[in-house]
Amino acid sequence: MRKDKPYQLEDRVEQCFHEKSQSVLCRLDRLFDQTISALRFKIGAKEIAIEPTLNLLAGSRRRERKAAAQALAKTFKANERILCIGHQHARQGQEISDRWRGFCRRR
Repeated sequence: MRKDKPYQLEDRVEQCFHEKSQSVLCRLDRLFDQTISALRFKIGAKEIAIEPTLNLLAGSRRRERKAAAQALAKTFKANERILCIGHQHARQGQEISDRWRGFCRRR
């Protein structure tokens, strides 16, 4: 706590940052979970959810692993816009917080 003391803001500002981050993170988590669970990955003639697709990546058959990897890449690429929104929003919020606290930005 002492290490972070120089970067701590006034209590009301800290409380505001905390409350905003919690509400935004909950919404972003929900958006991500709903988006991922709705995705379907086409492997052969079947379209399957993410869990069985990921399980195929750990399988012993090379052909199935390759098909699963290709299906993941194709589906994620088709949905990259929505998947990136959450990441970009969270990153922007962190940049604002870091700037207010006086943290250095690494490039």
